[in-house]
Amino acid sequence: MNTIKYLLLSIFIITYSYAEKQNVTLQLQWKHQFQFAGYYMAKEKGFYDEVNLNVKFLEYKNGTNIIEDILSKKTNYATGRSSLINQRSHGKKVVLLTSILQSSPLALVTKKDSGIRTLKDFKKKRLTITGNEAETSMYPMLLSQQINKSDIIVNSSKNKLDDFINDKTDIITLYTSNQEYSLIQKGIKYNIFHPVDYSFDFYDDILFTNEYETTIKKQRTRNFTNASLKGWKYAFENIDETIDIILKHYNTQNKTRNALKYEARILKQLAFQGITELGNINKNKIQRTYDIYHIMGLTKNTVNLDKFIFNLSEHTIPTIYSDKEKEYLQENKVIKMCNNPNWEPIEFAEYGDMNRMSGIAIDTIRKIEKQLNIRFQTVPTNSWSQSQQYLKEKRCDILPSAIKTQKREKYANFTEPYLNLPLAIFTAKDKPLVNGLSDIIEETWSRQQGSGLIHYMQKEYPNNKLTTTKNVNEAFQFVNNGTVYFTIASLPIATNVISKYQLDNLQIAGYSSIMYKLSIAVRDDDIMLRDILDKALKTISPKEHRDILKSWVTNDDKSFLDSKILRNIFIVLFIIAILLFYRQYLLKKANSNLQNLVNNKTKELKELNQNLEVRIEKAIIQNREKDKLLDAQSKMASMGEMIGNIAHQWRQPLSVISTGVTGMQLQKEYGLLDDKQFNKTCEMINENAQYLSKTIDDFRNFIQGDREKHTFNLAKSIDTFIHLVEGTIKENNIDIVIDIDKQIEICGFENELAQCCINIFNNAKDALKEKKITNKIILISASINENKLTLTIQDNAKGINENIIGKVFEPYFTTKHKFQGTGLGLNMTYKLIVDGMNGNITVNNQTFIHNETKYTGALFQITLPIS
Repeated sequence: MNTIKYLLLSIFIITYSYAEKQNVTLQLQWKHQFQFAGYYMAKEKGFYDEVNLNVKFLEYKNGTNIIEDILSKKTNYATGRSSLINQRSHGKKVVLLTSILQSSPLALVTKKDSGIRTLKDFKKKRLTITGNEAETSMYPMLLSQQINKSDIIVNSSKNKLDDFINDKTDIITLYTSNQEYSLIQKGIKYNIFHPVDYSFDFYDDILFTNEYETTIKKQRTRNFTNASLKGWKYAFENIDETIDIILKHYNTQNKTRNALKYEARILKQLAFQGITELGNINKNKIQRTYDIYHIMGLTKNTVNLDKFIFNLSEHTIPTIYSDKEKEYLQENKVIKMCNNPNWEPIEFAEYGDMNRMSGIAIDTIRKIEKQLNIRFQTVPTNSWSQSQQYLKEKRCDILPSAIKTQKREKYANFTEPYLNLPLAIFTAKDKPLVNGLSDIIEETWSRQQGSGLIHYMQKEYPNNKLTTTKNVNEAFQFVNNGTVYFTIASLPIATNVISKYQLDNLQIAGYSSIMYKLSIAVRDDDIMLRDILDKALKTISPKEHRDILKSWVTNDDKSFLDSKILRNIFIVLFIIAILLFYRQYLLKKANSNLQNLVNNKTKELKELNQNLEVRIEKAIIQNREKDKLLDAQSKMASMGEMIGNIAHQWRQPLSVISTGVTGMQLQKEYGLLDDKQFNKTCEMINENAQYLSKTIDDFRNFIQGDREKHTFNLAKSIDTFIHLVEGTIKENNIDIVIDIDKQIEICGFENELAQCCINIFNNAKDALKEKKITNKIILISASINENKLTLTIQDNAKGINENIIGKVFEPYFTTKHKFQGTGLGLNMTYKLIVDGMNGNITVNNQTFIHNETKYTGALFQITLPIS
């Protein structure tokens, strides 16, 4: 008996649940494709079931009148374009529910070889366009360029893409989400004209219905719309799974997976363009669309936007607000705000239009708007300075993104900061890294006028050398082109400017101790508004703040830092450190051996003094030992020069590696590290590590080179020598000009020849520095004549004094200060060339012409037998 009761109860529950589920229809504006993927996934994943809706999709068929079917209640919901506002103005009471695409994928296309490169070229050309597309942004875009409908030949076609490919028409309307893919697959080269590039940015793929649904069936409409948006979010986050569903159940057009994937990528970009909340409809944008259609004569009556746009949520103010604060919000539905029009991505006017404010601060404001059920209305201003002045004059109520300063506190109250960003120091790439502002505060720097940071710097560093600029971009441009030494900015702002304007000569040289603390500034006579905004900001979670930040700084892909790769980077740095310590150990050991050698020889000399006969008898031996000591001293002197060169060469790569790792860590902490930046930094670190490794190899080969003859390529040997002194070359800004035939090969002592070149180079470098030559030049050339190689090295240091030029190869002769020169370098070079290689070396002063300028300097000429 009980079993029968349970069975009957179950049947009743199932029957009741089924009876409760409501049947609704969704009319699609075209054939099945990814354009409607969100609705498919809402059904497939049970989102419609959760709100007791049984949804049927109606694929578009020729002859379907979507508007009339909606108004007659033949269908419940449909998708359409921004031209719905024209229908509303003509008395057809359609209602907008949500807009999936923030910008339309519809564009105009011409062939590359058609000669039609601008809209001005459209005159007298054939344009294929369908009737319903004509009321979109196409004609407004043409009219903005003074092109009337009578100026072009307009026709329609069922196969406009084929007509375009076969040159039966010159211009067609095309959807970038799918038809552009067909052109790419067919290899057609084309020009594309996007309305958004001409400031005609309209919504598309709008979900709409009639007033019966939004009044009598309000909750059903709200449930259907929210479930659809949930489906769209799932579709964009799970594109591959969504495409599988389309291919299995909704592929009436027989599209390929690649075509659907291309469509998904384009639609996702358009769906989230400039927003963080999917499906957003902005009244200001709808109003601008109406204004454009009205100018074109397409509208009839004005449109009440509050009735035209459906309110998705039944809004209630949270209980955290007091009764007086709730009363304030009921009485003040519009809050006036003044903005910073040029502070991308924090806050900026799109295309210079103050009615189209965007950015991190604006997205934060929109969340507050939604929570408090109020509207923040922009009061247009010409600049950030004027916005501050307007707040001071009570012509607006808030500044959505401002830093608290003593000057501003005189006319404004500030909320608690909602965004904290460290300020980085940016310099040109050829400048050294710094530990903080104190390292470079004596240098010139730039900052946009009106910035609160300027007051801070004037207080902390009264003598700073500031150059004010019109905007942030100009501040970075001044650093990029060398007008000033550095600028300071937060990472989001810097990332945006550097990327947008391709400022490739900039680097993060270090970080200041300053934190950018953004608050909302409220007029000083409205304490209650400040308190309300403070509470509203606290309801926004840290994750929501990070998501807003990421949406403006990173791309759509989910980026993360691979800990294994980062660990490998630190391993590379550790190995480099070990090599540095090992190098230091070898140098200390060499110095110790040399010191022992000197001590032993000194002891021998003392013993020789005790016996004159023994001293005379061993004089020859003593001279030989002194020669060996001379060679050893010369070698160590050269090694000292070499260590200096190595230090110069290593400093910049190590700084780059250190900055790269530090930058990645900081960007990861603030969620700003995307895959592209991460890979770029890893490549940079690897390149510099390889450079350091090559330097080690060259240094080891030079130090350990044995004295054996072998055949070597002269040009490559000179390149190796140049690499060994590269750091010194860069530090002293020396122009090295090499004229050597790459085919020259000789048999000899390659390592010793390199040592000679280094000694001569060091001598020339010191002369150029001592005489303060501005345009430093060293010429290296080689030639072969009668089985002899002649290698010349010439500088433009004005030559050697004729009174001493004959002594430069003598041991211990030097023109430098006694603590700067040993007098061994050129003597060792002479011995290596003459005694060791059976060659000859001479020096004289010569005049030469380089780049049509006359110079004078020392010319060292080495002559060697080829084999």
